Amino acid sequence: KVILQESVNLTANLNSTTGNGGDILILADGSINLEDSVSILSEGDLGGNVTLGSGESIFATSSDIQSRSLSNTLDISGGHINLMADDSIIFDQGAKAVSVTFGTATAGNVTFRAGQRLSFDGTVENIAGDGGDLSVFSQELILSSGSIITTNTFGRGNSGDVNISASTISVTGESAFDGDNSGIFSDSIRGANGNGGNITVFTDQLQIRNGAEISTSSKGEGNSGNLTDIANESIEISGGGEDNSTGL
Repeated sequence: KVILQESVNLTANLNSTTGNGGDILILADGSINLEDSVSILSEGDLGGNVTLGSGESIFATSSDIQSRSLSNTLDISGGHINLMADDSIIFDQGAKAVSVTFGTATAGNVTFRAGQRLSFDGTVENIAGDGGDLSVFSQELILSSGSIITTNTFGRGNSGDVNISASTISVTGESAFDGDNSGIFSDSIRGANGNGGNITVFTDQLQIRNGAEISTSSKGEGNSGNLTDIANESIEISGGGEDNSTGL
């Protein structure tokens, strides 16, 4: 078992003007626990890869996992974030995983694989001038209390795609702190030239409740992406948030 707690910072970066961030690899036969504001960060011209692999479960509470790229070189990719657990991955109390580029490089991909359950009360983002893809694979996916899975672009490049495959998916509720909806999003934000990414959801049962949303949009000059939802058994949309909206 690996336990990091109480404001631990695990960083692989460069303090010079050039160079790439190093890779961070944490593997455990047992569980991996990130507790009380743990920060895992790889940063550089290109952020390094961040990989967590557990033979049991990964728990992140009020913690963040990031790969940050600063390069302005086109057609190169920042570091990827990969989280893998044989049982569950649980993000709680605002925990987040973010791959971000502040230049023109493409953000790395963010991938979650859990054998049983993925539960988010936090944020999973891919934010970039040109976004990488965000993929989720599990038997069960739960997003609640304003948690989001999202790719965004604020530059010339396109937002990355969101790909989700889970037997059951539940997206519900709003944040008690700021009223933001839980949801799965791909956006081209205001001022961006790129397009929003595509969202593809494969599931047996999909529930969207109490203000939650799944959407792709463009608030800039580009187009929104496509939304494809393949539910083999059922789709349930019910309830409304403060703005009375819920749905696809």
